[in-house]
Amino acid sequence: MHFRCFLLCLLAWKGLSAATVTVTAGVGGNFFSPAFFTINPGDTVQWVWKDGHHNTSSYSVPAGAANWYSNLNSTDTQYLYVPLLSGLYQYTCTHHSAMDGSFFVSGCTYPDKPIISGSWAGSPCDGMAAIVLRTPAQAGASYQWLRSGGLLMPGATTDSLRTLAPSAYRVLVNRCGVDSLSAPFTVTSYPLPLPSFSFTASGLYYTFTNTTPGTDAYLFRWDFGDGSTEFTGIHATHLFSASSAYRVRLLISDSAGNCPDSTAQTIHTELDIQPYTRGMMTIAPNPATTAVHISCTLPCSVQLCDLRGTLLRHAAPAGSQHQLDLAGIPPGTYLLLLRDAQGNSRSERIIVY
Repeated sequence: MHFRCFLLCLLAWKGLSAATVTVTAGVGGNFFSPAFFTINPGDTVQWVWKDGHHNTSSYSVPAGAANWYSNLNSTDTQYLYVPLLSGLYQYTCTHHSAMDGSFFVSGCTYPDKPIISGSWAGSPCDGMAAIVLRTPAQAGASYQWLRSGGLLMPGATTDSLRTLAPSAYRVLVNRCGVDSLSAPFTVTSYPLPLPSFSFTASGLYYTFTNTTPGTDAYLFRWDFGDGSTEFTGIHATHLFSASSAYRVRLLISDSAGNCPDSTAQTIHTELDIQPYTRGMMTIAPNPATTAVHISCTLPCSVQLCDLRGTLLRHAAPAGSQHQLDLAGIPPGTYLLLLRDAQGNSRSERIIVY
């Protein structure tokens, strides 16, 4: 008994997990059983002789596939063939008309659902840079990219796409005649920010007003140029420690950190030590460091409070001249509350530095 096989195909698939389909020849007549079946690449077709004198001879195979021929009789009792290419294989017994058989090698799996990822080649600001969209490659698959509304993008037929245009992109992957469509991936082009600010000053105490259009769309940081910690917020106030020139910068980005920009102004701070006179009182100096002197036209009481209303210092209405000791008062903005003997009252802001 001789045992023959299509050796090259068998060796190519040696060690791989594969199925074997047995086809009998000559059981109860001149026919193959089963006459048709479907397998995958690397599976084995085994013809087994049962009775009579037959053969198995291919007459139509997929392009690139090997043809075969083998007798099937009491001497040559079986033959093995391992197809590696997808398609329809047809064979016959040349000794008996209408003794035909065929099998289909599918080897085709449906595509996985594609997932899109994107990476910017630069900053995604108002069309300043392209974004590259990708989906994992799938062997044997074709690709078609689509824009918002399902519009086909001519020429966009690979597993990646480079684009400048804002849109909701999807990719259609086809394999084995089956389509699989990704979820939308939205590309946004951010408007360029136009940062700007103005300021007012009272001595060394500065109020900075953000005048950037559309402030709600951005994040802001303030660098006061004096080595202090940056402040995060739309607007800012800051007490400088000395008269000098400072480069104040307003830094801006969107909520994801995209589209960064900044603007800067040089300010020249000056400590105003001239007495401040208003109506019923005179305050000097303001800003102050260790003490502040208050002079009233009538006997008056004086209270020093923080901006939350907490009383920090006070002087009874025993006279019209008062001096408040500021030792231990942290730098900042405070309120002086005055009331004279006739019930007149007034509040004024004082800066301690």
